[in-house]
Parts: sequence; structure tokens; C-alpha cells
Amino acid sequence: KVRISDAADATVTDVSNGTFTIKGALVLTSPNGAETWIVGESRNVTWNRTGSIANAKLEYSTDAGVTYPNVVIASTGAATGTYAWTVPNSIGNQLRVRVSDVSDATVLDTSDANFTIKGSLTVGAPNGGEAWIVGTSQNITWTRTGTISTVKLEYSTNAFADELQTVVIAASADAALGTPYAWTIPDAISSTIRVRITNNADTTVKDLSDGNFKIIGSFTLTAPNGTENWTVGNAYNITWTKTGSIANAKLEYSTDGGTTYPNLIAASTPAAGLSYSWTIPDAISAAAKVKISDASDATVFDVSNANFNIIGGFTLTSPNGGEVWIVNESRSVTWNTAGTVANVKLEYSTDGGTTYPNVIIAATPNNNTYAWTIPDSISNGVRVRVSDTTNADAFDTSNTNFKIRGSLTVTVPNGAEGWPINTNQNITWTKVGSIANVKLEYSTNGFTDELQTYLIAASVNAATGTPYSWLIPDAPSATVKVCISDVSDATVFDTSNANFSIKGSLTITAPNGGETWIVGATNNITWTKLGAIVNVELRYTTDGGLTYPVGNIIIASTPASNLSYSWTVPDAIGTQVKVKITDLGDATVIDESNANFTIKGSVVVTAPNGGETWIVGANQNITWTRTGSFTNVKLEYSTNGFADELQTTVITASTLASPLTYAWTVPDAIGTNLKVRISDAADATVTDVSNGTFTIKGALVLTSPNGAETWIVGQSQNITWNRTGSIANVKLEYSTNSGSTYPNVIIASTGAAAGTYGWTIPDAIGSQLRVRVTDASDATVNDTSDANFTVKGSVTMTAPG
Repeated sequence: KVRISDAADATVTDVSNGTFTIKGALVLTSPNGAETWIVGESRNVTWNRTGSIANAKLEYSTDAGVTYPNVVIASTGAATGTYAWTVPNSIGNQLRVRVSDVSDATVLDTSDANFTIKGSLTVGAPNGGEAWIVGTSQNITWTRTGTISTVKLEYSTNAFADELQTVVIAASADAALGTPYAWTIPDAISSTIRVRITNNADTTVKDLSDGNFKIIGSFTLTAPNGTENWTVGNAYNITWTKTGSIANAKLEYSTDGGTTYPNLIAASTPAAGLSYSWTIPDAISAAAKVKISDASDATVFDVSNANFNIIGGFTLTSPNGGEVWIVNESRSVTWNTAGTVANVKLEYSTDGGTTYPNVIIAATPNNNTYAWTIPDSISNGVRVRVSDTTNADAFDTSNTNFKIRGSLTVTVPNGAEGWPINTNQNITWTKVGSIANVKLEYSTNGFTDELQTYLIAASVNAATGTPYSWLIPDAPSATVKVCISDVSDATVFDTSNANFSIKGSLTITAPNGGETWIVGATNNITWTKLGAIVNVELRYTTDGGLTYPVGNIIIASTPASNLSYSWTVPDAIGTQVKVKITDLGDATVIDESNANFTIKGSVVVTAPNGGETWIVGANQNITWTRTGSFTNVKLEYSTNGFADELQTTVITASTLASPLTYAWTVPDAIGTNLKVRISDAADATVTDVSNGTFTIKGALVLTSPNGAETWIVGQSQNITWNRTGSIANVKLEYSTNSGSTYPNVIIASTGAAAGTYGWTIPDAIGSQLRVRVTDASDATVNDTSDANFTVKGSVTMTAPG
């Protein structure tokens, strides 16, 4: 309030009727309109203060001051008159700021007019100094402030000095996700390239590269690119690919692995040709490389990825294919050379050049000739290789195969021999060189007509096959020759010097060893013959072929063409018998049994021979027949038909064979599966067995009652019998009808050995009774009373007495 008073009279006074307010004042000085501030920048908000306002509040509006929803700072010292504000991401052109007294919101001031907040863009790459290659993918990068959505990307080949040379890279790229942007570099070769990025929503927001960068072309050398062997004097194509409109290329080469490139191939050749024909200089090296570069920009180049070889060149002139060189000859290997090669290595192959394992000489001066003594390496697939001793990749070989041959000479048959058909004769020869296999042939007309040439062996080992055993064929002739040839080279051959002869032959086929022929039997002597043999003589030996005495002539002459003779085998028992056949027209044509055969006698059991029943203890004649002069026989019997030799019993180990009979007391060997065996006592293989089984049985003889007895009912009487053989038990029966039937069993089984049984006479009164005793295990062995006996009753007077 205010009070006013008379200065001279204080009673004269008055006071404001009501209270009034004194306020401070704030005046915003920046931003106050038309400014452009960038998101993220630090900008000072400034104001003037009137009065002791303590704290100020700062806010901003994005709708030209209609609302102020955005607090910059709730309270800051008002006295300072300034506040450093980091410009927010509130891009727009209707921004205003308001400053107000924290304690009195009515004390305020705002920007007089709108100002602008913008985002920003800054190119990161390319930003100057880069060299980017046409066709490669390179990342354009940038930074941004503010919510810029999309950007436009452009490049200029004159640093944007002239917008006519500005080219759009991307009209709209996502400003956030598009960082980086993969740019396929165009064919716009220049050293004054810059990139510009522009906010599509506000073209005033832009940036471009700080400095120039380059777009350059590129070369990729494709040949030589490493490991090639390029020969001095030959023309090879240097090839490459390129990107970009490079006009001309420069070509150079290095011999030190690319350390230096002092050697010019071509100062300028059209780059678009992608190829250059280079005649290789005499610059032998294992570390050669080629460099290709842009003739107008030496920084654009490529080199071979790895070293290649510049090698000397060879042209082998002899042997170069088709030659025939003989083992141990001296022959000249010759060649021509391109390039400076000091020494060469010479090798040869025997597999058509697939491998070269054979060294002729490891190093010899490069005189273009070498005298070679032909080795023993017989082959049709020989080649020679000449190579640089310092670089095996520099070589040449024979264009095609040549031959190394050995030689062959027939030594037997070489003329005048006479070889019988079907005999084994040795063909022999000598050879020079390691001929592996030879072919053998013969001719019956001295090789004057190939139609009469025949194969002996298609392939025989030439070394181990000397001699070769030849089974002489049925090809009788006086003009025979043998030819031997190299299987792998038919031009290497030799024949017998003169003719020899093939004669007929005889071959015994039976008996030929191992047979057993029986005295008195008729057997066929058989043979085969080859050639025109008319008649033959047959003899035999018993000493394994040591002698064929005249006394052993089988037949003095029989037609050879019969191929058989029926021979009644003589009594010449032995195991070393052979037969010999002789051509009566040529005593040298003979054959005999390959091995010994046997002549044996024979024996045949005639009794017992099956079906007989012989009684233990009886005398029976074993009888037989025999052929051959063997002296004694052995006799045996078996109770199981000789199925098991353990059940074989010797009757006699030796008895004279000639009586043809042996009196045998039949043993107690009761059974139904008996056989007798007879054998030559000196040769058990000469034997025979009963054809069928026979039976040995025991015997029973009833001795009482045997007829005419009278036995009383109720009395005890002894039935008695005699036993032959080991019968175990007997059965006793009686008949009341003179033996017609025996229905009445006295006892079913009682010991047979006792020979007696106490019988209480039954009430079988009659006069036609007989008793029968039977082997309990063989009902066929039995005996009965010889005649009837009588059973009577009895009566005893008891009163009067």
C-alpha cells in the first residue's frame, strides 16, 4: 500500500484503500525468432531480469506458443540470465521458448517469433582420400542427429562444382537403417569424386565428403597366375579381366618373385583386349611374375598370384617314335634347345610315357646329343625324355613310342631229331634281353605254308620256360620245324635251322597203374595210337618194368588199330605188374603202364553162404573156391555180419587153400546174423564173405518122459533133457493128443542148464501124453517125447483095512 502525508502536518494523511502488487519482469532475448538451431547442439537461452526474481523456469513449444508442454528446466537461477540448452530432437519451424518466474507464473516472456530446430547429417565415408574400385561394393556411412527418416545419396565427379555432373546413388534411403549404404561403385573413373547426403524432408539439411576421393578401375591378371611353365621362345597369352573404362594397360615382368619389375613387356596395349601375346624371353627363372597396370594410373595394377616358371625349351629329335633299337646297341639321343640351359637329364619310359623311372644319365652338358647304350628294357612303349637338371618342368619327350627289342635262337629241335607222337620232348632256346614270354609254334612243311603252322604254346615264360616240355602231337611228318617268337613283339623270332621228324606213338590206357586184376579173369588191355602203326606186340612184367622176358609175351602180333586185346590174366600173382606195347615196325615206339598194377588170386565162400542153420557143436564144412596159386587161407566168423570187427573171431589163422574145405565144429555163438570170411593168409585184400547171413542155434533133447512111462496123478516126476549151446531158459509143455497140440504149460521159463524139472503129475489121465521142451527165446529150438506116455489115477483102500 502507499501512504501520503503533509510533510508539515503528519495528521494530514491517506493510505491506499487496498493492497497492490509489485512484480519483477523477465524479457526473453534468445531464441527470439528466426533462429535455426540443430538437434544435439548446445545453445544458450538468454533473458533479462527486472527485480529480484530468484529462479526462472524454462519451457518450449512446438506449436508456435499455443502450448508449452515441454520443460527445459523446472528451475534455474534467474539472475544468471542464461541457460545452456542441448537442443532436443524436436525438429520443426514453430518452436518458441518461454521463461517464467518459478514463484509467479504470471511473470513470463516468450520468443517474439518462431525459430527452427533441424536435424543434421555428416558424411563419414567416403570423406576424402579413398580409392574405390569400379564394381566393388563399398559402404557409404554417415551420422545424423534428429529423427530424419530418409536421405538422398548422390555423387559428383567434379566435387559438386557443377550440378550437371551430379548422379543420384539412392533417391530415398532409410536414414537410420541405411547406415551404412552398400554402394556398387559405378564406372565413373575420376580423382575428384565426392558424395552428398541430403534429408529428403528438408533439403537444407545435407553434408558432403570433406575431401575428394577416387573411383578407379581394376585389373585381375588371370594368366600367368602361378605354377605355369612357360617356355623360352614360345608365345603365350597374358590374360586379364578388368573393371572400369581403363583405356590402356602396361605389362611388365619380374624374375625375383615380384620384388622388382624392371622388365617391360608392353608400355601400352588396349586394356579392352583382355589379352596380350607374349613371346617368352630367355629369362629362365622359377620366380617369375607379370604385372599389369593402368597406363595412366600406376596405382591401378595386379600381379600374378604366385610365381610361374620361365623354362628352357627342348625338342627331342631322336628317338622320336617308330624306331626299333636293339639291346646293347649304341644309339644317339638328339634334341634342340631354346634358352640358356647348362645341363640336361635324360630318362626313358617303357609304359608309353606314363612314367619315367629309368635314368639314362642324371646330368650331362647340353650338347644336344648323347650316345646311349640300349639297355635290356624290351618294350613297344619306349619313350625318351630330356629335361633341364635345374627344373624338371622344362622337358620334351619322344612324340610317339619306339621299340627296344631282344632276340631269340632255337637250339632244340634244330634239325634231324626224331620225336615220337604223344611223347614229351624239350624245346630249348637262347635269348638276348629280358624277353618276358615267348610263343611256340611248329610247322609240318618247314614254314613254307602258314596253313600248316600250328600253335604249341601261346605264352611261355621266356626265362623259367627253358626248356619247354612239348607233348608231341599226332602230326607225323619228316619236314617239321619249331618257331619261337616274343609274345609282345612277333618280329622277334627264330626257327629250327633244319627239319626234324615226328613219329607215331602208342599209349597204354589199361592197365595203367593201380588196377587189380584177378587170375583167370578176362580183362581188356587197351591203348591209343597216333600215326600209321600196323601191328603191335604185348608183354608183361612182374618186376615193375625192369625186364619184359620172352616168356611173358601176351601176344606176339595183333593189329594196332584194334586198340584192345582180351587177356586171360595168368597166375602171376604180384604187385609190380606192368604191360608193354611195342610197334613191330619200329621198336623205338613203345609204351608201358604208367605205374604198377596188381594180379591177385580170388576166393569165394560157397558154404555157409546164407540161410543155413548150424547147431552148436555140430561139425560143418566151410567150403570155397579159389583162383591163383596162393597157399593158405584164413577163416573168420562174425556174429554181426562183419559190421563190427570187434565181434570177429578167427576160426583158423592159416589152413591150406587147396583142399577147398575146412571141417568146423560149430561154436557156441548162437545168433541169426552170422557170416564167414575167407582171406588169402598172405594178402588180406583177397577175401570173400558169405553172401547172406546164417544161423547158429543151440539144441535140446528131451530124455524123460520119452515114451511108454506110466506116471500117476499127484506124483512128482522129473522131466529131464540135455542142452547143447548156451540156452538160458526153457519152456515146458505137455500134450494129451500125441503131440498134435501143446496147450498146457507146465512152466513158462526155467533154467535150461539144470536139465531137470520136478513135475507134479496133473489130473490128465490118458495114454496119449507127450512133453515138449523149448528154448524160451527161440521156439524153433525144441524137442518132444519120442512116444506117448500114460498118466493114470490111483485108488487106495481105506476100509475095511
